Parts: sequence; structure tokens; C-alpha cells
Amino acid sequence: MFKRIFFTVSLSLSLAVTAVAQDSPLELFHKDVDVVLRLAEPDKTTENIVALVNGAQPGFGEIARGAILENLGKAISNPTLTGADQSRDWHVGIFTNGQDEPSVVFAIPTVEADDFVSALGDGFDSSVHGKYVLYTDKGTVPDVPEAANSLAKEMSEKTKAAFDMGEISLHVNSKHLVNSYRDELSTAYDQVLEGLNQIRFAMPQDSGINIGPIIELYGTLAEHLFQSVRDSKSLTIAVSLGAKGVRIEEYTEFTKASKTAKLLTAHPTAGMADLVKLPKDAVAYYGLSGGLEESIKWSMDLTAGMSQDADVRENLQKVFSDLDEVEFGVMVGSIAIGNSADGLFQVAGIADVKPMDKFKSYMRNSIGAMKELKMPGMTQTSEIAEDAETYGDYKADVVTIKQEFDEDSPQAEMQSRMQKVLFGSNGMQSRVIYMEDRYLTVMGGGPEATKSAVAGLSSSSNTQIEKPREILMKEANFIGLLDLPGGVAAGLKAASEMDEFPLPVDAQMVDNLNLTPSFIGLGIAIEEDAIRCRTDIPMEQIQGISKLAILFIGMQNRL
Repeated sequence: MFKRIFFTVSLSLSLAVTAVAQDSPLELFHKDVDVVLRLAEPDKTTENIVALVNGAQPGFGEIARGAILENLGKAISNPTLTGADQSRDWHVGIFTNGQDEPSVVFAIPTVEADDFVSALGDGFDSSVHGKYVLYTDKGTVPDVPEAANSLAKEMSEKTKAAFDMGEISLHVNSKHLVNSYRDELSTAYDQVLEGLNQIRFAMPQDSGINIGPIIELYGTLAEHLFQSVRDSKSLTIAVSLGAKGVRIEEYTEFTKASKTAKLLTAHPTAGMADLVKLPKDAVAYYGLSGGLEESIKWSMDLTAGMSQDADVRENLQKVFSDLDEVEFGVMVGSIAIGNSADGLFQVAGIADVKPMDKFKSYMRNSIGAMKELKMPGMTQTSEIAEDAETYGDYKADVVTIKQEFDEDSPQAEMQSRMQKVLFGSNGMQSRVIYMEDRYLTVMGGGPEATKSAVAGLSSSSNTQIEKPREILMKEANFIGLLDLPGGVAAGLKAASEMDEFPLPVDAQMVDNLNLTPSFIGLGIAIEEDAIRCRTDIPMEQIQGISKLAILFIGMQNRL
């Protein structure tokens, strides 16, 4: 009896698993398919889009519903949706076919396959597989592959999980695309390098700028970019839509042990805990982990190499060599909108670094080495007052960078005015505080902004960014938070008080928008042989952008 029960249960489970496998649309596509689109449960997706549109502009959701219902059937060549099952996911595969025209193969679930096939009409080749109909209007429908050669088998579990997220998904089989278009990719790379060389020789010798390091920079970037494309296995993008806003998940997978995969392992993720210690009135926040040391050295070498003065280059290179003994950790920062007196941009940053004495020596010596830099149409001077100000238990260096534009330049007056607006009458003035294992820098805002930033060092919460930060990954290589409507609104209010910008708007008009503080979130994290990117756009941001659009239309009408 127990044997009979065991046999019955085993047979049932086996049949169930087989049915699921045969009914999976990814089993129907060969692993060489180049692109696959997924529309999750069209009936529910439609309602989510309606909720999203209504949230942004109340009442417009029904217009969106009508447009979706009108075009959904047309998109799959079944205008009346006869026999189509809208309660299950729809898939579309694209085969690029080299130089020939791409072929598109639909995999649509049905409630009645025969009715669906009849509704397609002439000109389509189709085949029925369980509850799914595969069809195309270009040639014949590809044979369903064996399980070992299917896309479902080719996809990693993490890629599948990303593809199954959200209402709309896109999977790009970059491994197959790169193999198919290897010659074209090589030609494109050669054309980029040739273009950079043409820029090198086209630059006038008396321009005052050594263009060589810039060309080398872009050449190196191009090399890494093309290498990452060659090493990639797939790119998967999933978009979630609804009343709360929009969320985008991107997952790029690379070939194991490839150059790109090995390079990624050298960049550890971090929690960016110091984000909550930054000023609370900022419109943007960011955090970086991994690659900081290389990036800083790279930018310093570029700065030194661009000078035509050999003595300046030599002095800068000597100073920058101090960084060889410095180790960087996590860096976080914030950007706030200030005023015309202290500068429109006010930036604060906290960075982990050791040993501090070596870094402090580098910072102070680099200012001295860049005391005067001459560039085409401009002379830049740098000054440092060491330990010039006191904030509690800390001393601060005051660094002042000023740019003087040649009077002969037709843009000199405008450039000078713009610099004053952006950074204040004292030029680009920063205050740097060195602590035991990290340093704080504040640009703009004067002593008051620095005092506020120092007070934040002992804080452990920043309520306005806690929620958007939690939505992103816990450990990341980059975190970005941006209040786009809030930043634009603050900029408009500041500009409306400046004579340099006669705008048909005042602070009260901006306040009347009643914008809700919120943040677009972006997180990037390096995983094993992969990079994950997550973007969150809350409904408050969409609503704020909509309000600003209406304000700009009104401003344009008053001009």
C-alpha cells in the first residue's frame, strides 16, 4: 500500500515538473536568441500603468488604459486578442540573423490556441506548444530546442531572477551578439582610436594645453569599454511600475575569469554608513567604494600632464607620488543649493584615508605645487591657510582657488560673473579638516556651512534619506540620491534673487508648488562576475517633475 502511494505521489510530481518545464516560455527559445522581451500578466500590468499615470496626473490613467487596450492587440498582430491569455506573461524573441533582417518570434499564452492562430490571419507561420503559440511573419518558426540548448538552461539563476522582476523585462544575449558581430566590434574600436588620433593632430601646437594625456585618458576608457562588451554574457533589465513609482533593476553578467570579471573583484562594496552624517538640507548625496585610489591618481596625473610648462609638470608629479603610500576607503558627499553671497553650490564630503599624515602632506603640498596654473584664456591661482580656523576640537585648512580670465576674451566678463554666482565672491573656497582616519571637506557656504557639517559628524540619522537608501542594496560600490524637483526649485529660487538671471518667477511661485521632499535612488554593486544596478523613482519625484513642467510652460508664456 505504501509503495503504491509512494509511486502515485512520485508520478504526480514528475508529471507536474514536466508540465511546468514544457509550459515555460524560456524553454521554447534556443540559447542563441539575441533579445527576449517579457510583458508580465498584461491585465495586471495595465492596471499598474494606470495607477502610475493617475499618480502623476490624476484622471489621465483612463486615457492611458484606452491607449494600451487599443495597441496591445496590434503589437502581437491579434487586434482583438482572440484566444490570448492576459493573466500570464507574454514573451517576444528577436534573432538578429547577422546582416539579414532580424526575425521576431512571439511566445504568447492562450486560453484557446486554435482561436488565437485563426485570429493571426495569413502571412504567419505558427506552432502550438501546450498553452503557448509560437509565431512569426519572417520565415518559419524555429524548432523548439532540446532542454540543454534552451535559453532557460543558458540563463544563470540570478539572471532569471532579475528577468522575472517587474512588469516589463529585457534580456540581451550579449555573448551571442558579440560572437556574431565580432568583426564589426573590432572595426568600431579601431575607428574610435583613429578618431582620437585625429583630434591629437588637429589640436594647434600653441593652444596652451597638452592634449596628449586627454587622448590617452579617452583611449584607456574606450579600451575598458570594448573589453567589457567582449567579456559580457548578458544584460537584463526589469522595470516595475505602479502607484509607488518606477523601479528599474539591471543585471550585467560577465564571463567567469575574464579580464573584466577579474578587474571587478578588486573593488569591494560598502554600506556607506557616513551618508547619514552629511548635511540634512542637501538635494543630492553620493557614496563611493572601490577604485578611489586609482581614480584620484589618474585625475592627478591628467592634471599634471595637461600643462605645457615642463617645470609645473615635474613639480606636480613629485607631489602626486606621495599618494603611492596612501590607502583610500569609502567616500561620501552631498550637494546643497546655496545663495548668491556664498555660492550657488555647497558641497560637503567625508572620506576614509590612511595614513593621515601622508595624505595631509600630499594635500598641502599639492596646493603649493598648483599655486599658479596658466591655461588658454585663464590663470588659476591657489592659496592655502593651514589650521586657519577652529571648529570645536578640529582645526581647518582654508583653501582658496581663483580663476582670472583674459580681458581680451569676449567671454571673460560672463565667465567671471558665472564663477561668482556658482562659488561666491571669494572664489572656490574649501575648508579641510583632518581627523584620525578620515577627513572632512566643505566647499561653499563659508564658516557656517562648515560648522553645520562638523556637527553632523556626531549624528547617526538623516531621516530624509533613510528610506530611499534602504530601497537600494545594503552593500554597494556607488550610491546616488537626488531630489531633482527640489534641486531645480532651490536653483530657481536662488536665481530669481540674482540680477544676473532675470527670470519670470519668484520664490513664492516656487513655494506654491508644495513639492514633497523625496529622492531618486541609484545603487551600483559589483557581485561575483556581475554588476547590479538598481534605480528607484518614487511617485513624489514624478509628481514634482510634473509640477515643474507646468511652471516652466507658464514661464515660457510670460517671456
